[in-house]
Amino acid sequence: MEPRSYNKSFIPAHSESGRLAQLGERQLDMLEVGGSKPSPPTTGRKLMGKYPAKPGDGAGGNSSPFFGSNSFIAIMVKRPFVALAAAMSIAGCGDSAAPPSHALPSPISAPPRSLAVGVADLPKRPTGWTVDAAATRTISDAKELLGDSSDVTPYRTNGWSSAYEADFVSAGTDAEQVRVLIHQFQSQVGARAFFAQGIGSQKGQHGQPLANPPKLGQDSNVFVQHISGKNQTQFWFYWVDRNVIVRLLVAGPDVAISEAEATATAERQASLIASL
Repeated sequence: MEPRSYNKSFIPAHSESGRLAQLGERQLDMLEVGGSKPSPPTTGRKLMGKYPAKPGDGAGGNSSPFFGSNSFIAIMVKRPFVALAAAMSIAGCGDSAAPPSHALPSPISAPPRSLAVGVADLPKRPTGWTVDAAATRTISDAKELLGDSSDVTPYRTNGWSSAYEADFVSAGTDAEQVRVLIHQFQSQVGARAFFAQGIGSQKGQHGQPLANPPKLGQDSNVFVQHISGKNQTQFWFYWVDRNVIVRLLVAGPDVAISEAEATATAERQASLIASL
């Protein structure tokens, strides 16, 4: 059975009429999911292989450790105690060679709303930050992110639970914006898979790299875009931390916003989640 393939070009924070859509740049979060056809099963011949012929085994070179005069089965018949000791020795080696298991860190159980930055966490310049109440909300249905007609199978199969968006706008005519979208999944495995299938696999495909990219979560994708015709710079930060995926946008007029300020905001958001 071939794996299912999803061709989802983007996951905007809102529908077409939403705030991030108004920025004119819809980000690519989920691209082609799936892969090539599964590899055919390994046959017994490939697994067993061929062994050199031994005296008394006949011609053809098909003697194996399991058959023939010097095989394991023959030794069990001739020398049962030797065979038993050899089997115990092999079993002991297998146990000692087993790699130790490492427990995953505890998943984040706090709701996404409690994880987001607030006004006090935003850059000191510019001033007059306010919450964009029209956009800030809890999202309990993935269709709210994609639209009613979109396929939300990747969300469902990866155990998406809910999301929260917190949007902020500064005072002034050339207002800067900070927009945070936090996804929560039922498990860390689901979150990592969702990230790896989407924006995590697209490093270097969007915008330009940051001069000093921050270390965010267990995996991240960060870049900056300059929107021609709008004189606007957008700093995008995506990362996964255990069972949470974060998308943070810091946008404003060209030159008015620095990479250091944008990065500090992302690091503040990351530290709030990492502390849990």
